[in-house]
Amino acid sequence: MRRVGRLSVALAHAVGVAKEVLEHLESAAALHDVGKIGIPSQILNRAGPLDLEERRIMEQHTLMGVRVLEVERTGLASRPGDRP
Repeated sequence: MRRVGRLSVALAHAVGVAKEVLEHLESAAALHDVGKIGIPSQILNRAGPLDLEERRIMEQHTLMGVRVLEVERTGLASRPGDRP
């Protein structure tokens, strides 16, 4: 995760993003895959390419991450079917 943060900051700096934003960007980048906590380990650890169903499941990690962070921010869990 540190690598993603450092790379994000380096790219943002290269395109002129303000220093105040850069300070938050590295921390935010550490959370970029938090939703993978809801992905089955057999999909996360798969050595080869994902099939279509596994890919569909993996693509849900972004929505799961939003839900995890929303619960942290508000203390309220979203209901099944709610969209961020």
